[in-house]
Amino acid sequence: MIIKIYIASDHHGVKLKSALVKNLIDTGYEVEDFGPNNTNPVDYPEYANKACQAVLNHPSSLGILICGTGIGMCMSANKIDGILAGEANTAEIAARGRAEDHLNVLCLSADYTNTDDAISIVDAFIKTKPSSEERYVRRVEEVKNEE
Repeated sequence: MIIKIYIASDHHGVKLKSALVKNLIDTGYEVEDFGPNNTNPVDYPEYANKACQAVLNHPSSLGILICGTGIGMCMSANKIDGILAGEANTAEIAARGRAEDHLNVLCLSADYTNTDDAISIVDAFIKTKPSSEERYVRRVEEVKNEE
């Protein structure tokens, strides 16, 4: 089954997003880019919301959000019930976030992550499956109960 990836950024993340979209498509993933497609200033919550709503509407999909620090997108995404977003700056963190915390949205910093590292981080995030270990499932359910 091909995983669908929904991706969005703010104006700071357009360049990194474009590189990731190309890599994801070349790797065989189905990708929907919610923009923006230029570096004119935009407000990140609008773009985070678009991608996160798509993830919620397609539960087997994943989301990737990019802004200058990654923090704004992560804050915005986590306000949406059903989204479990986390920022990662290494492949190891992305894999653990996906496995242990069942992240369905990955947030990246365009200002502090180079393209090669971002590709590795995204690859680890996508290829890692959520753990079914009871302790991780229990903790994720505790978080969801706070929504």
